Amino acid sequence: MSKGNNDILSFEDYKLPPLGHAISGAVGSTIANLFIYPLDISTTRLQLKGDDEKKQGLLEQIKTIYEKEGGLKGLYAGLGSDTLATVLSSFIYFYCYTALRNLQEKMNTNIGKSSAELNVAQELFLGAEAALISRFFTTPVSNITTRLQTAGHNEKGFKEIALDILKEKGITGLWTGYRASIVLVSNPSITYFMFEKIKSIYMRTQKKSNLTGLQVFLFSACAKSIATMLTYPFIFLRTRMIGGGKQQDGIIDSLKAVIDKDGYTGLYKGMQAQIIKGFFNQGIMYMIKDYVAAYLALVFYHSFKLKMRAKLAHWNKVISHPLFNMVFFFGVRQVTKFFNLDNPRYISLIRSFYLGSQFVIILLSFYLLSVIKNKNDTTVLRYVQPGSKQWDGKQTPDRLIETNNMEYDIADVKKQLNQGFTGLAVAAFLHLKFGYVQPLIIQSILGFKNFFMTKEARIHLFHANTSTGELRRPFRIEGPLGTANEKSQPKTDKGSIKRVEKALKAQ
Repeated sequence: MSKGNNDILSFEDYKLPPLGHAISGAVGSTIANLFIYPLDISTTRLQLKGDDEKKQGLLEQIKTIYEKEGGLKGLYAGLGSDTLATVLSSFIYFYCYTALRNLQEKMNTNIGKSSAELNVAQELFLGAEAALISRFFTTPVSNITTRLQTAGHNEKGFKEIALDILKEKGITGLWTGYRASIVLVSNPSITYFMFEKIKSIYMRTQKKSNLTGLQVFLFSACAKSIATMLTYPFIFLRTRMIGGGKQQDGIIDSLKAVIDKDGYTGLYKGMQAQIIKGFFNQGIMYMIKDYVAAYLALVFYHSFKLKMRAKLAHWNKVISHPLFNMVFFFGVRQVTKFFNLDNPRYISLIRSFYLGSQFVIILLSFYLLSVIKNKNDTTVLRYVQPGSKQWDGKQTPDRLIETNNMEYDIADVKKQLNQGFTGLAVAAFLHLKFGYVQPLIIQSILGFKNFFMTKEARIHLFHANTSTGELRRPFRIEGPLGTANEKSQPKTDKGSIKRVEKALKAQ
């Protein structure tokens, strides 16, 4: 990926589109969240402790939850909804930030600036703007997650907590703490600004051109710690407004209540735990994000085409075979027998994973459509589509199709999108009506496999060869078990085309 095996490229050098940064940020945040989640839930509990409760440190709080709330189950309470919030928040933030940054760089160039690079004010503003958009969409899920984290032995699930909030405050209650979040949008801006400053000072003094993975971890973690110290009172107030029993009326009321009871030092209750959590979370997230972004750069650009084409062709034959889906289906059934799928926590986690995966797949499909349109391949495509038998036994006439490669691919992707929405509706019906959970697990994984194995994805994302084989347009029509009826296949030979043209003229 760079000059040395241990070095990775800097954030800007990947030249990924917004979707690439969004995916890598979401993956990095999700993995980091799985590692530090016990710290997260313990920090939330510490922030909500009253003065009459026993003072505990972070490690003592973790030990208490582990011993009194069922071990790891207690330390990961609310993980499903928190993972959903993390994926959505990171995906939207990095997508918006990269898109806005690219737009600002173009504007800087258009107005005649000597450099397209952003100044400090622009960097901070764009980061805050992206965070504001992200928090608007994810605040409801984050609020429900905070309630789940503080519920203790309470067996209420995601749906029950959401209904409780609606009863207490109405629909606006789901956005409780959003005003505090408006101030907190400066947190990621400060984090990124400090990361860039620390990095530039290090690279200038040490005469380095790239950062290692460990350096990315340390620099981003330190930057997050500084941002947390500067914005912590608002982090604390937001948690207090959401978590403790009946919600406060607003940020001002919550601020007055804390100062009246504990003084100004009360605004910094639990800050040490928050800094420790942020240190590891941000460090792991940025380190993983950079590695994922580097991998995506290889996939999106020429390295993948040059180094992976042979392996892709081999694995495509294996993965695209209908037997693969059957083996995968029975494998999942056997594995899920070891889990209690009647447990509301497992069901909530599976639902979140399923909805998140379908959301990402839909976004990938729209991204694929944009790639096809940008290529604007108007190569003429003419072929004969054989007629089919109707319910009454009559054969419809053959049709002459005249289109181009771009329109042909767009129509096929839209057809797959419609099939995806149909599958989503069927899975939702089976789950809500009959309580089936396994289809959600299967489709969460198979959905990605099916997308990346589509002919359009292989052509436009992985630059596969379209001159011969199964990727040559028009595509062959295959049956459910990989069988193909030769009579129903589209025909491109001159004889078939002339025959249909002659029949059309005779009409």
